[in-house]
Amino acid sequence: MASAFILLIASAIAAIGFLVMRNPMRLTMLAPIAEGYYQRMVLDRFHRNQMRMVGMVLSFLGLMIFTGVLKGPLRSKMFDAVSSGMLVLLWLSFISVWVFGLLYAIVQLIRGRSKELFFGWFRMYRRGMELGPIDVYPAITPRMRGESLWFTLVYFFLIGLTLVVAIVLR
Repeated sequence: MASAFILLIASAIAAIGFLVMRNPMRLTMLAPIAEGYYQRMVLDRFHRNQMRMVGMVLSFLGLMIFTGVLKGPLRSKMFDAVSSGMLVLLWLSFISVWVFGLLYAIVQLIRGRSKELFFGWFRMYRRGMELGPIDVYPAITPRMRGESLWFTLVYFFLIGLTLVVAIVLR
């Protein structure tokens, strides 16, 4: 019973991560009153892609938990290998996102934007709460669709590569 519950939660985490990766505005389901804040972040290409990367890492976390739970009751070495591969993928993606954020912070500090780096999110959040949602047409631009397509292709490539490597190396 506990395994089924954990599988359900892991599936939800993976699905939410995938949906956020495809459309970062879906993060508003976590804080509906902050829709203006998320819209302003999504309209900025740099922040939008950061949110897509967070969604991708979140989806990898859900898939790792899902395969980790499956390896117990099924007692299959293949699921054990896939779970280990997903753990490696999760670590690699987390470390790469963390290093990218660290390099971005260093560049911003060198440029003298330390105040914006540490407190810019608060100012943007406050502005988004005060002004509310933006009436943007079209809500999803062709550039956003292209980014979504590329992130999806990279996502499935990484999962496929992880599955192939995990099964071949087991």
